[in-house]
Amino acid sequence: MGRFSATPLLVSCRPHRPQDILDQVEGDAAATALVVAGEGKFFCNGIDMAWIDYQVTGKPREGGAMQMLSPETASHPVWADGERLLARLLTFPLPTAAAINGHWVAWGCMLGLAFDYRVMREDRGFMFVPAVDIGAIYSTGFTELMRAKVSRNVLRDMITFAKRYSASDLVEEGVVSAALPLEELVEGAKAEVRPWVGKGRKKDGSLSTMGGIKQKLCASRQQPSSNHLLATIFLHLLGIVAQQKA
Repeated sequence: MGRFSATPLLVSCRPHRPQDILDQVEGDAAATALVVAGEGKFFCNGIDMAWIDYQVTGKPREGGAMQMLSPETASHPVWADGERLLARLLTFPLPTAAAINGHWVAWGCMLGLAFDYRVMREDRGFMFVPAVDIGAIYSTGFTELMRAKVSRNVLRDMITFAKRYSASDLVEEGVVSAALPLEELVEGAKAEVRPWVGKGRKKDGSLSTMGGIKQKLCASRQQPSSNHLLATIFLHLLGIVAQQKA
């Protein structure tokens, strides 16, 4: 079957940290897939805005997670770090799957969508994007990532109205492959990528083929549409990947 790399570390949601984990997996000649599992109640509750506020003001965040974003919080460099992490996952040169154990919210929603496959706990958690409730207008890159991964109707209701989707809703909409008991999540995620183990690795061990294919799939969204060039996360994706390899 090959070897899987499973880690819960992405759920820290401070996206400057997980790049090192992805480096380790990509550099492991025995790794055949990336399976990420959440721990505790949540898969990912989004970017840690309390942490950002503390960096900006030196004071604890007041009003809870649903407090309106301040201009300083909204412009913090961590959001760009988040886009870089999503870009890395979108083009990761191994099959990827997320075992979603609970809520995946806001940026956490985009994190889950960046994987090739997703399975979700059947009895706990929702996917939702509370942008309208916290005064957030997501970047074009974040928005286009969601547009690429969900249907038009889901995108409208999720972004504009902060609709919450259960595991059964998401199976019906084709966003997750299966809704499973908690104890079966990781095995279910492995099952999603198991058919593709060994794909994309050259005889010399290079992973450039699958990574290159994923880059092209993302870059294809740069084609003109309605007389304008789509400004998306994918527009700067190849530049980010090139910088990381330099």
